[in-house]
Parts: sequence; structure tokens; C-alpha cells
Amino acid sequence: MIERWVYEQYKEFCVADVAIECFKIDAARLSRDIQTRIGNALRQLGCKRIEKRTHATTRFWYKSPTEMGHDRRTGRGDEEKGSDHGIAF
Repeated sequence: MIERWVYEQYKEFCVADVAIECFKIDAARLSRDIQTRIGNALRQLGCKRIEKRTHATTRFWYKSPTEMGHDRRTGRGDEEKGSDHGIAF
């Protein structure tokens, strides 16, 4: 469920976006425990966490593996795709 939602994202998103849009959790019921579980799942799926600071707050945003150019099944970047495992001579 979360994997499909993440791979459909083409812009940065936050944990609240996942909770509200993917899991249909009301924002008022979004506890720290739920946020932590979603964050762990996002990291396991290969999402990159980005820290954005403003005057008084720090927020974490995520980039999906597809936005970073990673292969969906293997989690490898575009530069690692292909069958050549060494340097061509």
C-alpha cells in the first residue's frame, strides 16, 4: 500500500502527506508513534530524508526513490543498472 503510493510521488512529501493521503488517517489522530513507523517504512523503501529549517522549526521531507532515479525493484541508481559490473577495457 505505502510502496505504491511512494513510487507514484514526483515531488517531495512529508510523513503527514503519507498518513493523510495513503492511510486516510485524520490529522488530529497522527501520533508520534504513527509518524515514527511511517518514517521507518519510508527509509526501508529507499526514500531520502531531507531536513528543511525555517526560523523556529525543523521539518523533514522525503524524496521517493523514483524521484532520485533509483530502480523500483532493486533500489539501485540509474548509473548502476545494466550488466556491466566492471570497467570496460
